[in-house]
This record gives sequence, structure tokens and C-alpha cells, in this order.
Amino acid sequence: MPVSPSSVRRFWATVLSVVLGYFFVVQPVELSWMEYWLLKDGQQGTGIVTGVSWTGHGGIAYQYHANQVEYTGVDAVRGYNHGHGDMSPPAVAGQHLVVYFSASHPWLSRLNRPSGWVPYGLPLLVGIWVLVGLLILTAIKPDNRWALGLGERRFFLHQGRR
Repeated sequence: MPVSPSSVRRFWATVLSVVLGYFFVVQPVELSWMEYWLLKDGQQGTGIVTGVSWTGHGGIAYQYHANQVEYTGVDAVRGYNHGHGDMSPPAVAGQHLVVYFSASHPWLSRLNRPSGWVPYGLPLLVGIWVLVGLLILTAIKPDNRWALGLGERRFFLHQGRR
């Protein structure tokens, strides 16, 4: 039984919307939410390096205490400031470092105080959000005039009903 073109469009639209949605919608929103709370009620504490962690940017794992509860965190060490002007990455287990955490959400922490909670590259993100919306529309109704023509010569607007 041959596969219909609309089924192929639905499949690729679903796969692309899930992948792009995770990396360009879920992660930026999650990061913005965390940075909002760190700016709103962030406190400075002391943490201890527990090891090196692969985060794609040379990260470290650390532990810290907030409200007499121990928490763990992982963050990138690019440009980390030890609180003394030293910008070298702390990668030695047992080393103390400055940790910023939210008073109301103490499990949220970073090694550097955020400068703002608006995602970096917001115009690009908005463009990708529009693309994800079109992909979702294509997955739901591949014959819609705004559906993407995935797998066809003309990618952007499907030449279905108008």
C-alpha cells in the first residue's frame, strides 16, 4: 500500500516541530523562567565543586545549601567569576565557588548572576516559533493553504486549497 503525500507531510512536520519545539521553544522558555526568578529574588551562596560535567561548554557540577537543604546544580563555566575577579574555570572537586539561587525556588541556580530574563536572539526565536507553528498546522491539516509543502519541490507554502 503506497503512502499518501499528506501522510509524509504529516510525519515530517511532526518530527521537525518536536525537535525544533524542544530546542527553540521549551529550552529558551525554561531558561527565561529560571533567570526571571534568579533576578527577582536571587541570593548569593557558597557552593562546592563536585566534578566536571559535559554541558557542551565545559561545565561543572556543584552542591550548595539553601534553607538548610542541599541542592545540586550544573552550569557552564565560561566567564565564571569566582567573586574575586578571577575568570579561570573552577574544575577541582572540593573547590568553593559563588552560586546564585532563587529564595522562592532554591533548586534554581547559576554560577553567574543573569543580566536579564529575555532570551538571547529573540528575533531569531520568534521566526523559529512561527516555523514551528506552521509545522504543527501542517501535521494537523496538511492540505491547508498555510501548510508547508514538505517533500515537495516547493517547501514553503503548499499548493493545496486556497
